[in-house]
Amino acid sequence: MDETARFLIRSILAENPGLSAFEISTQLAAHGIRLRSHQIKLELEGMTDATAARRPDHRQAWSVRSGAAGIQPHHDSLNDDWEVTYRGPELRRWQIRALRSWRAADRRGVIEAITGTGKSLVGIKAVEEVVRDGGRALVVVPGVALLQQWRRGLEAEIRGIRIAALGDGASATFYDNDVLIASVQSGYRHRPVPPGLGLLVADEVHRYGAPTFAQVLSDRFDRRLGLTGTYERIDDGITTWLDPYFGGVAFEYRYADALLDKVVAPFHLAMVGVSFTDIERSEHDRFDKECKDTATALIEMHGYPRAPWSAFFEAVQSGAASPDWNEAQICRRHLAAFMRRKELLAAAVAKSRILKEIGIAWIEAGQALVFTETVSAAKNAAAAIGEFTPAAALTGDITRRSREMALRRRASPGSDRSAAPGRRYRRPRSQPGGHRRSQPDATPDGAAHGAGYQAEGRRPACSRAGPLREGHAGGPCPWRARGLPRRGHSTCTKYSHL
Repeated sequence: MDETARFLIRSILAENPGLSAFEISTQLAAHGIRLRSHQIKLELEGMTDATAARRPDHRQAWSVRSGAAGIQPHHDSLNDDWEVTYRGPELRRWQIRALRSWRAADRRGVIEAITGTGKSLVGIKAVEEVVRDGGRALVVVPGVALLQQWRRGLEAEIRGIRIAALGDGASATFYDNDVLIASVQSGYRHRPVPPGLGLLVADEVHRYGAPTFAQVLSDRFDRRLGLTGTYERIDDGITTWLDPYFGGVAFEYRYADALLDKVVAPFHLAMVGVSFTDIERSEHDRFDKECKDTATALIEMHGYPRAPWSAFFEAVQSGAASPDWNEAQICRRHLAAFMRRKELLAAAVAKSRILKEIGIAWIEAGQALVFTETVSAAKNAAAAIGEFTPAAALTGDITRRSREMALRRRASPGSDRSAAPGRRYRRPRSQPGGHRRSQPDATPDGAAHGAGYQAEGRRPACSRAGPLREGHAGGPCPWRARGLPRRGHSTCTKYSHL
């Protein structure tokens, strides 16, 4: 009998204990696995001895119930050599308060805390707790880099647990592991579920408020913990998918709280407005008009939604493959103009000039991280800064190993500067059929990463080239003028993009 069949048997009995061998056989057949009743009985009879020999600790073992072909979980006595213990750093006061709030909410909820304050450690403690209670934990991450980071963290901070990865070419199940760490893509494809008590930890939880990624949010996990620095989306994914599953925000830790607790370092904000060249303005106006004209045509002629913007843009992306030739052509024209306009905004000549003009800041900073809108803008920024000090562009054009090595160099003393395109959850600079927006919205992910590096105690260069303005340089930040940052963001995020 293979591992898949064994795992399915455990899952079936965890959900419906007391089933007969014939009933189990029927359910297995629905999954394309055909086993006779006597084969299942032999497997159940061997479970207790095999499990006890393999797992001499308190974690969940199985015993055959007398009189029925079913199994019930029980806990073996603790073995000191295998006891699950936390051996990480002492929790900060805010982390202790966050865990208390989460437990008070029936161990369900989202912890929203700015980057660099130690959200992951809250998740690690929750994992340690559920494994000590005899359960399993699934940690879902948005990418492979975080998958390896979580694995290293769990192995370093918790003693006595079995950890496996699900993603990046690796495959594993809860059959012989206490903790699975999965990329969200592997998570919704394989959909691992615990045989009993389970915890789901969703790192960067705001990313999973979409129909496809939300499939990883299984109801089989009794305990649910979301971690994020910015619990926001431009669509309705939070109200549709995330809040109903996690139960909303259980604890919030803002920049002001972290600054008061001396968890993060203060930052200095400088806003620099730049202008188009005549050629850039002419090109921008041409692509902007194309965006507006095609948006109007799609809305009026083909019934595309005017609002929200996310629904319109999703319809445009789908419409590019429409069998209606005219509709597909308009969608493709809109997408092409949208991307060209974005590239112009990101790679304006004046932005590289500003980077050169503040050249001394790159030398004095020791280390710096610059976020850009596009790959070409990152390369331009690295070239401009490279005239004063070593700089590297971290983009999708280089291998993952090269990016990781560059980031490790950046985290060490005397390292170089890095420019990287930020991940974007944002609206375009022109609404469909509307007016041009002279200031782009914030990039939550990019801003959060910047705050994380400040929290490490290395003072970055905070003079950044700001947004493209309409015919003038400089100007007050409306968010700063109101005295409050945009919700979930530091005060510098509104105008901090290259």
